[in-house]
Amino acid sequence: MTSPERTVFPVAQSTGAIALLPETEAQAYAMQDFQAQEDAKDVDAIRAANALVDRFSLAIGTNVLPGEHLRLTLAERDQLIVGLSTYAQELYTLLHRDNLFLNEAEGIVGGIHDEQSMRNWLGTHKLLMDKYRN
Repeated sequence: MTSPERTVFPVAQSTGAIALLPETEAQAYAMQDFQAQEDAKDVDAIRAANALVDRFSLAIGTNVLPGEHLRLTLAERDQLIVGLSTYAQELYTLLHRDNLFLNEAEGIVGGIHDEQSMRNWLGTHKLLMDKYRN
């Protein structure tokens, strides 16, 4: 159980093998499993946001493409802004979660086997996406 694959922890839980690990190590794996579960929710949220933009495209009868000039009413413009901003926020949330998962996986592969050490590791390893801010 040294691989930080997304399926390791749930299988270990369901078979009872997790009980063979020290509690602190199991908690470190549980942290990463939580990120994987939340990641799945974020993927669903981004699909729902994408559906907003797709429904908008169907409603106006044209695809929303880069560089496309759209003749919109104020209400349509507002609807498009909601769809695109929702999509952008969900994409940011998904990237953030994936980055946390990556950092936790690197920590586990690097030998971290307890929750407090993992929290310390995360505190000293910046998210890759932070460099894109501002």
